[in-house]
Formats: sequence, structure tokens, C-alpha cells
Amino acid sequence: MKISEALFKIARKDLEAAKCLYEKEFYPQAVFYLQQSVEKANKSWAIVIGIIKEGEAKKALHNPLKIYIKSIKKQREELEKVIAIIKKVPEVKETKLMKDFDVGNYYKGVVNLLDVFEFLEEEAAYKKLIEEILFIQEGEIRSIISKLNNLELQKVHPKDIKISEKDFIEKKESYIELYDVLHRFNPPKFEKSKNDVGILTLNLVEQSREEVIREIQSILNGMYVSYSLYCLSFIMLPHATVTRYPDNNHDPLKIYNKNQPLIQLFDDLVEIMEKTLSKMENILFEI
Repeated sequence: MKISEALFKIARKDLEAAKCLYEKEFYPQAVFYLQQSVEKANKSWAIVIGIIKEGEAKKALHNPLKIYIKSIKKQREELEKVIAIIKKVPEVKETKLMKDFDVGNYYKGVVNLLDVFEFLEEEAAYKKLIEEILFIQEGEIRSIISKLNNLELQKVHPKDIKISEKDFIEKKESYIELYDVLHRFNPPKFEKSKNDVGILTLNLVEQSREEVIREIQSILNGMYVSYSLYCLSFIMLPHATVTRYPDNNHDPLKIYNKNQPLIQLFDDLVEIMEKTLSKMENILFEI
């Protein structure tokens, strides 16, 4: 069995354990197992989408920041490839498909985000972050849950991707224009793409609509999984250790009580995690 599948199945079991412990009002233990479910699902997903290798999942990647830093670095590398192509073939930027995409500005945003995450990895900043998340307010958690619920409602319907002949011709011409430019940059790499676009007809597009809908829905599901695990990972960040070990500042038996926002909204977070695992399972089986 693949490590990603094994981690996914354990994440499911951890979530079931969390629910049972919560019903018994064993709150620190329930939160710990919810955190474990999120952590294992996060590692499983990171393997599936190629952010980490299976061997890395076995190491002590308890800090999700490490996974997200890897993800942001991967985005940066892909953007650097695009920027390199534009520098060698400036005409790419003048094509219809690329004209409105400010790749330089997007690249700056990715670099700035990476700087923030790498700063948070520093010990002092990380400890401060842990302390802030440990006492996260109810309103903040509800806001995250609301955003995830809205994202989960996004569906694709056939009418959403119906295309007129005029739109089809314009899109086709835009892609042909782009591949013409890229073909001059690297003929072997873009020859097939250019030819594939050239033989496309509106009838062929209509015939493949159902497949397109499935692909788009799969992408939306993937976006939900990524964003959900990102949010849940940060909410659960302090709870791998605080739930288990008392220290001078924190006693788990006192922190995790019915008045704590995390405990009050525990069922909502479990529901989000169940939806996330369900969408993950669909994608895992597709792969």
C-alpha cells in the first residue's frame, strides 16, 4: 500500500477516535486526535500533489509550515520558468491569453508570502504564533468555517461551460497565437499542443463537455481540500503537544473545557474534516 493511502486511512480512523472522545467529554484527547487526523491528511495530500516525497512523510514534519513552504517554493519555481520564457520570447506577453496576466506582480506576491512563512519558522516567531492560535477566538474560527462552506458549495453545471461559436473561435485563435509564439521558442515541446488546438472543432468540444465538467469539478474539489487542510492545519497547530503535556503556562485539563471556542465548534470542524476526507478519497481513487 502506498504511504499516501495509508496516511489517508489512518486520518479517517483518527477522526473517528476524535468524535468518540469528544462524546465522552475527553476534550484534550479529542482535540489531539483531530489534530492527528489533519496532520496525516495533510501529509497524504502533499504526497499526492507532489509537494513532498513518501520518505519525507515519515520524518518529523509535524509543523505544516514546512509543507506550505515547499508548496510556495514550487509555485515560485514554476513562475520563474514562465518569466524565463517571456524574457527569451517577449511576444508571449503580447498574446491575448497572457496580456492581462501580470506574472511579475503575481511572482512578487508569492515571494512575499514565502518570506512570511520562512520568518514564522524562526523559533521566537513560531512560539508567538503557537500562543496566538492556541487562544484563537470563536469569531475567527466561524469566519474560516463560513469561507470553507461557501467554497464547498461551488459546483459546475453544463450550462456554466456552454460556449458559443464566436467565443470558441476567439479562444481557439488565442491559443493558436500563443502556441505559435511558444513553438518558435521550443518546437519539439509545443508542436503537438499547437496541432491539437488546430484540429479542434466546436462539435468536438461539445462532445467532451461531460469530461470537461468532471475535470473542472475535480479541480474545485482539489482547491477545497488544499484550502481546508491549510486552514485546519493552522487552527490545530498548537494542539499536537499542548493537549498532552502540562507545562508552567498550560494545563491541558484546564485549557480544553466547554467554554473554549475550539471545543464549542468541535462538531463544525469535524464536519469540515469529513467533507475534506470525502473529497480526498474521490481524488485518490481517480489518481
